[in-house]
Amino acid sequence: MKTKNLVLLLLAFSLTSFYQGGYETAMKNTLAQLGQATTREALLTVANKFERIGRAEKDRWLPFYYMAFAKTIAATLEENPASRDNYLDEADAAVDNLKGLAYDKAEVLALQAFIRMIRISVDPATRGQHYAMQAASLLEEASAISADNPRVVLMMAQLQYGSALFFNADTGPACDRFKQALALFARQKAKAGPLAPAWGRAEAEKMLAKCGG
Repeated sequence: MKTKNLVLLLLAFSLTSFYQGGYETAMKNTLAQLGQATTREALLTVANKFERIGRAEKDRWLPFYYMAFAKTIAATLEENPASRDNYLDEADAAVDNLKGLAYDKAEVLALQAFIRMIRISVDPATRGQHYAMQAASLLEEASAISADNPRVVLMMAQLQYGSALFFNADTGPACDRFKQALALFARQKAKAGPLAPAWGRAEAEKMLAKCGG
């Protein structure tokens, strides 16, 4: 009994220490760590921190959103296909925690599309059509809600670009969309709050470089 009480006391102390400064401070610190995470292990550590915030702040959607994002990025650094799928399963499970909460639906739909696009990479030959169609459907819904969301436009451009390469078609329209996404990222930066999703700009720049623009 004494051991159990000690464990509970230590857990309470660790949560208090982690939460010193409140929700926004905890989120800002963890977001900074996310921005610096370059290894799978670091990303998983950050994902766990977001989960702890989400468990403590049950009415907030951003902790589990970022947990899902960190797990998805970790999956891109995983070479083992089964392990990659496991991380993506955990990302989808994190998104499931948003049910019943008020959240930015366009942002979440874009993230879900991103998760499905990474699932394609596990086995493109057998998964390409299935998950590309799912991603496209999610992005159509997101675009209907917020056509100027830069992550929605970026994901749509990536699907369009990949399809053009597969069918040996013109990548110009997709490249135009990458330019549009980059312009939207610049506009969003001026008005986004400190905790708002802002990922994707570097990817848009990288794809524009591929386009030669």
